[in-house]
Amino acid sequence: TGAWSEEICGPYYIFVDAGYTVTVCSVAGGDIPIDAGSLSDNFITENDKRMQSEGSAPLKGTPKLASMDPTTFDAFFFAGGHGTCVDFPTDAVGAFVTEAVAADKVVAAVCH
Repeated sequence: TGAWSEEICGPYYIFVDAGYTVTVCSVAGGDIPIDAGSLSDNFITENDKRMQSEGSAPLKGTPKLASMDPTTFDAFFFAGGHGTCVDFPTDAVGAFVTEAVAADKVVAAVCH
């Protein structure tokens, strides 16, 4: 099903526009699938349109979450959508979050 576009794009641009360096990764690595419904006329946002106008580059070819070292980042934001019901509850994600919390990192999530 994929991620809900605004739940990635909105926070992404809030962080980037505030001057933060943002690394986008995904559970499986590679291109992040986006729920097509989130880009319909009823739901598409200015942030979604901005990401599309930039070729959705931050969402393509992402590194795999398990390959990241949580101690080298300040915070983690897990963006939601219907795909989180399947993608996030895994041993790899649990281990990553456990390590991040143990390292006193900020961990946050959103899902509609």
